[in-house]
Amino acid sequence: MNRTLKTAPLLLLAGLLFVAGTIYAQEKAEAPAPMPVMAPPMPQLTDAQREQIQNLRLKHLKEILPLETDLRIKQLELATLWTADKLDPKAIIAKVKELNELKNKLELTRVNHRLEIAQLLTPEQRKQMWNILGPGMGMGMGRRMKYRHRMIPADQLGPQEPNCCPQK
Repeated sequence: MNRTLKTAPLLLLAGLLFVAGTIYAQEKAEAPAPMPVMAPPMPQLTDAQREQIQNLRLKHLKEILPLETDLRIKQLELATLWTADKLDPKAIIAKVKELNELKNKLELTRVNHRLEIAQLLTPEQRKQMWNILGPGMGMGMGRRMKYRHRMIPADQLGPQEPNCCPQK
């Protein structure tokens, strides 16, 4: 009987916590969804422009996918170097230099792609695109600009390829 009196408050407390947790989870699940962010209007493209941009986009993706893969592999190799029992400063510095070279090459490929697209557009369309995409990697622009090859809606470009760049 003495043992029952000691465990009863613990069982009551556990039951109370279970019920409170369930109620809290239901309240969180019923919270209203946030309002979607409206994308700025895209410039009106001709059919020829859409086709040319789609071709440039596919060419660009074929160029950057191997670079992005190499970059991720080198990042993993660098992480392995950092977690080794005995750090090798020369190897770490060499790997960082390799990473920076790949990042520079990737960014130059992206800039060249953007320039190729800009050459297809009229001055008014370029102005509209500038307002949408901005000047490039800058304050608060990193994530959005990193995936700028996805910025033009699929209905303006034609068939959509599979998700090539998974979230990091």
